[in-house]
Amino acid sequence: MRRLIAMGAIALLVLAVAVPLTSASTTPVTRHVDGSVVVLEPAFNRTWLARFEVRTTPSGAVQFGYFELYVIGGAPAGEIHEFTVDHVNYYKTPSGAQGATLQMQECKIVPPSQPCFSSSYQVSDGSTVRQGDTLMGQLGWTVQSGNISIYSTGGQNGQ
Repeated sequence: MRRLIAMGAIALLVLAVAVPLTSASTTPVTRHVDGSVVVLEPAFNRTWLARFEVRTTPSGAVQFGYFELYVIGGAPAGEIHEFTVDHVNYYKTPSGAQGATLQMQECKIVPPSQPCFSSSYQVSDGSTVRQGDTLMGQLGWTVQSGNISIYSTGGQNGQ
């Protein structure tokens, strides 16, 4: 009987040590898209400051996120857009860079405010393939300065 109790106690100790270590190494994976960039919009000769941070599940369901645009050069100076990020679609660009399309509700709030509407913005993290970052590159917008990052955290061994 004593042997049975001792073996049971040892088994419980092994489980108590093994379970927390196992669960700590398999934390949930999250994807991140963030940046603070100055972007030139040549079609309207405007310069924008774009700031954003989005955290999602691997499938793109948003856990946290914001996106803001401010006109800092060109007309009308002081124009501000705020966005609610609904979903993110991740992809790789033809060069192999990490890319993301942010599906959002866009609201022009200054000046004058307008009703919100659906929009999508594409961003890429060119640093992964030694290229420049892009924001709305399909429309000819060029990043003048700043940084865009797309990365994952959590999972097995922090991958």
